[in-house]
Amino acid sequence: MNKIKNLLRKLPTSPGIYQFLDSAGEILYIGKAKNLKNRVKSYFQKIPKTPKIERLLEKTEDLKWLETNSEVEALTLEANLVKEFQPKFNALLRDDKHFLYFKITNEDFPRILTVRKIEKDGAKYFGPKTDSKAVRAAVKLIQKLFKIRICNLGILAKNGGAEVAKKTVKYPCIYSHINLCAAPCLGKVSRENYAKEVSETVDFLAGDTSKIIQKLREKMQQAASEKKFELASQLRDKILAIENSFARQLASAPDLASRDVVGVKLTPQISGGLTSKAYFALLSIRNGKLIDAKNFVMKSGESEFPEILASFLTQYFSISSDFPAEILLPEKIENVEILEKWLNEKTSKKMESSSSVSDTLRGSASAGRRWVKILFPQRGDKSGLLRLAEKNAAAFAVQAKAKFENATERTIGAAAELARNLGIKKELKRIEAYDISHFAGDATAGSMVVFERGEPKNSDYRHFKVRSLARGKVDDCKSLAEILARRMEYLIPQNSEIRIRKATGKQLLEIEEFSKIKKKRNTECFVALAEKKIVGGFDLISHDKKHVEFIPLFSRERNLEEIFLKSALQKTSGKLYFSGNPTLAEKFSFREARKIPDFLKSKKNIWVREKKSEMDSSFSAKPNLVILDGGKGQLATVSKNVKFPKGVEVVGLAKREEEIFKIVDGKFEQILLPANSQALFLVQRIRDEAHRFANSLREKLQDPVSLAKKGKIGR
Repeated sequence: MNKIKNLLRKLPTSPGIYQFLDSAGEILYIGKAKNLKNRVKSYFQKIPKTPKIERLLEKTEDLKWLETNSEVEALTLEANLVKEFQPKFNALLRDDKHFLYFKITNEDFPRILTVRKIEKDGAKYFGPKTDSKAVRAAVKLIQKLFKIRICNLGILAKNGGAEVAKKTVKYPCIYSHINLCAAPCLGKVSRENYAKEVSETVDFLAGDTSKIIQKLREKMQQAASEKKFELASQLRDKILAIENSFARQLASAPDLASRDVVGVKLTPQISGGLTSKAYFALLSIRNGKLIDAKNFVMKSGESEFPEILASFLTQYFSISSDFPAEILLPEKIENVEILEKWLNEKTSKKMESSSSVSDTLRGSASAGRRWVKILFPQRGDKSGLLRLAEKNAAAFAVQAKAKFENATERTIGAAAELARNLGIKKELKRIEAYDISHFAGDATAGSMVVFERGEPKNSDYRHFKVRSLARGKVDDCKSLAEILARRMEYLIPQNSEIRIRKATGKQLLEIEEFSKIKKKRNTECFVALAEKKIVGGFDLISHDKKHVEFIPLFSRERNLEEIFLKSALQKTSGKLYFSGNPTLAEKFSFREARKIPDFLKSKKNIWVREKKSEMDSSFSAKPNLVILDGGKGQLATVSKNVKFPKGVEVVGLAKREEEIFKIVDGKFEQILLPANSQALFLVQRIRDEAHRFANSLREKLQDPVSLAKKGKIGR
């Protein structure tokens, strides 16, 4: 606490952001302040505090701050840092990688794309959107209505026509044949006419359909008067499609306003009276019409309601591409003027770049209404919109809860049911499943898939190339035993009869005689013993305190080099170097040495690992249950040849009857899961995923190009 007191004395009176950190240096909370000294000191005053602040101060061991030139800069910095570090005590919007944007590219013949990130590339962006299905449907509708291309051809305007400068796909594509693209690649449309369609697309995405419909009606009437009835009917269908796409609008205002309405539903914790999650419904109204309704979830970070609202605004509009003239909130928040100024600056930048801003807002701004206003209506039409937003937020919370409960039943509940059926008393936190795939004995590959708490953990999936089988030979049992032994080596030595010892004088003479290498003063020699006989050895040469070289000398048993290297890592600190097998280097998290020490200049394939480096996180994790794709034969072979850590249950899953086999007291025990049970569905999902993942490597190994690069695939 003395450290905090000393830091409090040094706080400046300028604007900025402050960070509370725990004993491990992790950021607990990030806040902003007009006056850093006054704001941070207020946390430590002897006055009643909220439960959140009390818990925050209990964990705080350090304090950091950054000064800024203004409160608006502090607000921007706070939003960026909260997004980057995701502190526990801040209210956090769901990761923006889940959001989508429409993108109209900045090209001679622009494309429409869906992306997850806004870039400074001169393109127009619309979003964020939270409903991926609706986004895909909108792109299809835009293709149908405006014939905007989606391919990645590089098409340049040239001499009044078009030239394909970047040929990435074959063209013309199917979209031109089925009349969903104007086909500028074939010169079927001029740049000017294509630009008109793009302009209408921008209006459509901004919610301004009145201009589009008016133009289409004029064209339809002209076509009818000229007796071009086919064109008139096409234009009529286009008008109907646009009107139908906006038929779901729930509200309309006569003032043609541009506003966002925020509704919130808080879910209480079991105790403490605080909130665990906040469910948001954001209604986007443009030109007086409700054009979009989005839902968001925030972790409250034990924050109170006004702080949650303010955090939502800063985090949402940090990633938004569209800014309204008004924002309606259900409750007052602090620092409204600063938030409005920050929003106005972001709006101005969007308008200056002329990308990502709807024409609605440009029209409002040009009329002298540049300021984004935050309002808290209590009565009238605007309060009615707030009630509608809050109603949508409450409905979203109910749906999210139902979805969570259903997902929990299919995942955590299914894992618990499976554990009961298998007689496993502990929770099935981690399940690993293994399968073998081959093509008539060629390109034999193995897979390891991982489910944690009943859900797939894709980042922990691993591939294996089977090494022990001769080409053309089929033996799934032996293949499974091989990959399981290689995997379990990370958790328990498979050659436990091998012991590594520092060489005695007599052993050293024997090794020198065998290897014909005279030991130097800076060399430590180690031997591998099996039944008191030397079966291998390696050297550790200390060139200085920070650089140690590993040199395997000889081995009379299989896989001894892996045991040697694992032992060497345990016996050294600093950097360990060795020259050799890339697969072995990858297994033990070595990296290719960028700066090669002088003592290794004459060698090739130099790998290095520092003591602080960690091994593969997936292989270092211990499973509760291992599922083998196969019946008694596979289970018997693996159980006989592979050593498993204590507490790991191993079962085989036979495909024909979905039977599960495990070995109890040396005998097979058959288990049939109840039909239509969640446990059975979980096992089937795991088995199918292992099969799919094994096939994916086998297909690569069959590919001649992949075979040439096979060192880069799997382990």
